[in-house]
Amino acid sequence: MNYIEFMDPTTVRSYIDNYRYARDQARQYKDSYTTQAEQYDQQAVGYQEQADEARYKAGQYEEQEQQAQRDIDYYLQIASQIESEAAAALQQEA
Repeated sequence: MNYIEFMDPTTVRSYIDNYRYARDQARQYKDSYTTQAEQYDQQAVGYQEQADEARYKAGQYEEQEQQAQRDIDYYLQIASQIESEAAAALQQEA
């Protein structure tokens, strides 16, 4: 025989009510944490999009940096040629 058979109906009802309450509490916590996880997932997607946008912008600025370096190199080459020509002209005058 099962000991539940000897319990009075009020006690059984109390146990049932307590387990239902525990179940409902667990369900509320589960729903709350599920919602929180979904919000964090959405934030993560947002942060990923921001990170992608930042990487894209960084790539654009890297291209600008490289172009600026090429321009600097070009003008340094011109300056070097001008210096060489000036030095050659000074030697011819001397």
